[in-house]
Amino acid sequence: MSPRKRKRKNVGCAIDVTPGGKLRFRFRSELPGVGLYRFGETTALKDTPENRRLLERHASLIGAEIRTGRFDYLKWFPDGSKTREFREAAEAKKRRIPSGEPVRKVAECFAGWLEWKKAERVR
Repeated sequence: MSPRKRKRKNVGCAIDVTPGGKLRFRFRSELPGVGLYRFGETTALKDTPENRRLLERHASLIGAEIRTGRFDYLKWFPDGSKTREFREAAEAKKRRIPSGEPVRKVAECFAGWLEWKKAERVR
């Protein structure tokens, strides 16, 4: 029996060529509501040495951001294939905590609930 290969944790970004000859980014990152997702974002650039060098620099920056947890999909791919999901997640996050309103703590909610449950309301 052959020794089992260790799976390397893929925490970077690579450049790949599509069947049509275009360059694309391949990486794994969090997709809102799904979890870890495998992305493939195709560019309009043909597979030439100059374009490959340019995209390899971008891929190294994307990989560094993914490893440090600061990757912003919308910054890198504003017209990407999963833009809608990221925008919907950002809007939902804004709706959960309205700006300008203080966040209520559990103790405050509990105190209000106790006040509402006074003896005249409870048999």
